[in-house]
Amino acid sequence: MGMETARGRRAWLDDGAMKRALAIAAGLVLLAAVLAVAVRSTHAGRHVGLHSTGGAADGSVPGDAALLPGDTDGSPGTVSDGLTTTTTNATTASGTSHSGTSGPATSSAEGAPSPAIADGPGSGLDPSVRSASWPMFHGSAQHTGMTDVIGPSSAKVRWSYAPGDAYTAARSSPVVGANGTVYVARGSATNPQCQSPAADSCGSVVDALRPDGSRIWEWTDTTEGIVRSVPAVAPDGTVYVPFDFGPHAGDLVAIAPTGTTKWKVSGISSGPPTIGPDGTLYLEDSMSRVEALRPSDGQVLWQFSGAPGGIGARGTPALSADGTTVYAGSGGGVVYALSTTGQLRWQAPSTGPAIVNAPAVGPGGTIYVATAGVNGDTPSDIDAFSPTGALEWRYTADGAFETTPAVQPDGVVIAGDDVGTVVAVAPGGTLAWSYHASGADGTNGFYDSSAALGADGVAYVQNGLHTVFALKSGHAVWTASVGGDGSPALAGDGVLYVAGTGGLQAFHS
Repeated sequence: MGMETARGRRAWLDDGAMKRALAIAAGLVLLAAVLAVAVRSTHAGRHVGLHSTGGAADGSVPGDAALLPGDTDGSPGTVSDGLTTTTTNATTASGTSHSGTSGPATSSAEGAPSPAIADGPGSGLDPSVRSASWPMFHGSAQHTGMTDVIGPSSAKVRWSYAPGDAYTAARSSPVVGANGTVYVARGSATNPQCQSPAADSCGSVVDALRPDGSRIWEWTDTTEGIVRSVPAVAPDGTVYVPFDFGPHAGDLVAIAPTGTTKWKVSGISSGPPTIGPDGTLYLEDSMSRVEALRPSDGQVLWQFSGAPGGIGARGTPALSADGTTVYAGSGGGVVYALSTTGQLRWQAPSTGPAIVNAPAVGPGGTIYVATAGVNGDTPSDIDAFSPTGALEWRYTADGAFETTPAVQPDGVVIAGDDVGTVVAVAPGGTLAWSYHASGADGTNGFYDSSAALGADGVAYVQNGLHTVFALKSGHAVWTASVGGDGSPALAGDGVLYVAGTGGLQAFHS
């Protein structure tokens, strides 16, 4: 009896232990299910963040404004004037802090908006598309306009950003940061108050937009003028904006990722900044002077004066693929190769009258320049130089080139001239194809727009009649009227951004 009682007690204990074990197992299963739901919800939240509308309450952009690698102390830099090197102590003008203004989207877009998910400087873009950015003029420091994405196959507009204010981006060009934030600079040069050289109230704005067209912040200034200014955005989210109109033309401002002023310097350049691998800013002023600036405070590190002659608002240096050589054209018709400390490596004359735009550095390191006289002298050439400065080939066109050539991976060069013709020139200097835009001479030219190239060979470019052309092998795939004539930007998931009179349009199909 005692043994049976003991067995019964052990059996009861075993049965209880088993029930407790089963209860614990059931609890663990329930907990795992709850966690799985939470993970799925988080993932879904990040996905819908692509269609965000609202900004942070304070108008800020998540991220930091840390200095880029290569920022140094305030030691003086060197100024190179031809082969002569001198030392200078540059002064930096402190800028007034401008508050970034956030607000609801003023864009029209497809689909219903969803809450934002912050993801680095800016916000709202899946990290998987971060490689496809357009951070500076013509897409990169090489200024080739080349991308690894396929652009829109039709003129379908995904969204339009139309603030309805007094500012216009008709001749400016947008840029796109590594996280998909779109930046566009707009000015009020058409305001009658800005027509006088002494005007001090031209005013300008810089907008930071999410990939769905909703505004993150807007930087404003009542004295700086913008007509063709193209910003540049650094990897840390700092936006550099040159000003090219009014009494303050030549000022350069650095805007923090939150939309406030970091610093401002005067008398620099009205051309677009080119950002080097270490963050150094390279610019060229209207009289062909090349400058290198420190990104942390805008201090001039060195200057180099090229052959005298005016250069256009798109004039800016280009960098070799490894970032160790700076290439610049000049209004005097000379191409220069400089070290990143401003020392002359070589110089070569162009075959055309003058260079009024930026060089492009293509595959294999070939440097391409398109020439034009200051007064539209024709005919003009596209020149190809080797990395050592030897002329490899030239192509002579009927019109003058005021914009930078685009370069395909196979070395085909595409550029539009001022008589309305886009040419594609094969390696060796032979014409691959051409396209002539309809319209009267003097209105249909490609005056301010350098082409953006899709991975499928389509070139996107805008002319003086405010028409965007998608061209392939000499034929128009589609056209659209935007109201501007600046350079398009192709980035992200194949979205084409084009600035116009009313603001910005995003094409995608």
